Parts: sequence; structure tokens; C-alpha cells
Amino acid sequence: METFYVYWHPVLGYEAVKKGWSWPALFFGPLWAMGKRMWSLSSSIIISIIVISSLEYVFEKVEIEIMATIMFYLRFAYFILVGIEGNKWRQEYLLEHGYELIDTIQERTKDSAIAIVANY
Repeated sequence: METFYVYWHPVLGYEAVKKGWSWPALFFGPLWAMGKRMWSLSSSIIISIIVISSLEYVFEKVEIEIMATIMFYLRFAYFILVGIEGNKWRQEYLLEHGYELIDTIQERTKDSAIAIVANY
């Protein structure tokens, strides 16, 4: 069982967001954000990855290995951060765009969580 936050919008309907870790955000960061219509987050992730990767490349070329290694681990840590915070960022996005938190529910899938809340 997972914990889901179920939101409702008068025009767009229901959305459910799982509490905690987001595997899709970890593996598909900017694509995941685009799929959720979080355009500014998607852009921020892309820009951050480009900046960190560019710095890593520059440090490798000028043979400052310690900094290149730090940039490699920083990029890795950034992906972990997106996985940890992704669902929280999704919740904030929904609230900013007119959704209202209806209930917090324990269910196996987000669709079943929405179905239960919709039938109140």
C-alpha cells in the first residue's frame, strides 16, 4: 500500500500524487516534468544538467581531476534530489494551479485512490 494525496480541480478533475520517492522523476527528470506540464521545472532540470556536465567536461580537459570528479558526483546527487523532491514539487504545482487537496488515502495505485475519493 502507498499513501496518495488526492487533489481536485473544478475544470481539470482529480489528480493523485504518491507520497515520497519518485522513480520516474529520478530516471526521466525533464521528461517526467514535461509530462506533468511543469515546464519551468523541466527547464530548470535541463539547464542544471547542462551546466554541471559542461563544468565536468571543462575540468576534465584542463586536467583538474578532483573538480571533474566533484562535478560527476554533483550530477549524480542532483538526479537523486529530483527523485526525492519530485512528488513534493508536483504537489506544490497542483496547489499553485487551482487544485485543492481533498484527501490523503492509502491504496495500491493512484487510479484506485482517485476512484475511492471520487465516490465519496
